Amino acid sequence: MDEELPPDEIEVEVSWVLISVDASRRGFLIQYYYGGAIGPPLRISVEEDERLIRVLVYMRQPRVVKGFPTDSRGGQASVKLASPIGGRLIIGPTRAQMRSREYRLWDDRGNSKLVVPRVLGLAPEDAQAVLRSQRFEPVLHGADEHAGEVVSQSPLPETTVAQGQGSRGPVELTVG
Repeated sequence: MDEELPPDEIEVEVSWVLISVDASRRGFLIQYYYGGAIGPPLRISVEEDERLIRVLVYMRQPRVVKGFPTDSRGGQASVKLASPIGGRLIIGPTRAQMRSREYRLWDDRGNSKLVVPRVLGLAPEDAQAVLRSQRFEPVLHGADEHAGEVVSQSPLPETTVAQGQGSRGPVELTVG
């Protein structure tokens, strides 16, 4: 931890979802969720190897939670990588209570909807990694499905999808 916490606070891991990947493929934008924590993120930890990129987001929280309800909040943060994504799997929190890593859009009243992430402009292997991390089934089309970038996707980005535990369904990607 980079800074010392006050004695009445602790550091807690919070859930997040990947929103988009930058054009260099050396960074991405995440949306994180917390309730009862003291934002913004205190620390973002990134561990990279040849197969995986593990991202953990930590917030401050009062050491003793008083008996009052907490509201759910969220924010966004940029994650920078040492090397391009290159088809590596992007993973986040591993705790059982953080099973939901879907990409959701939130309105100003705290309501959310589950949507298809935007993968336009990504290399095919990166688009597939993003979609698989959100439980979609990517289907590639194009002259060379492993070169170029994604030029169209169906369903379109931010299309609302059904809730559920299994696959979210196919996302057709055209590579050009």
